[in-house]
Amino acid sequence: GLVDNTRLSRRWATWIVTGSIFVMAIPPMLNMRIFVPWDLTFGSGFQSFGALVAALTVGWALDRGAALKELAHGSEGQTRLLYLWVRWVIPGVILAVGVWWALTDLLGVVTSP
Repeated sequence: GLVDNTRLSRRWATWIVTGSIFVMAIPPMLNMRIFVPWDLTFGSGFQSFGALVAALTVGWALDRGAALKELAHGSEGQTRLLYLWVRWVIPGVILAVGVWWALTDLLGVVTSP
């Protein structure tokens, strides 16, 4: 966090975060139309993007030994299958959903059935 990565005290970090949030909240308080065009993109699209980043981080950035150790807590026989599932299937499905959303809702190229 901010306190761990800087030399700021917890008190100053709290004031900095509070002030930043306050300043970022002023434009939408004054005019709600500022963020209306961004609502669809950041509300729907970045949910899929965030899920994809999280899945890729767990599947590819996490140490393989640590991941297998964590997955083995429940059952020994299915550990490698779960590892492949987390590494390939879940990101693929999330990516497919994100592409479908972009083609249907964002770009309007494909019409939903």
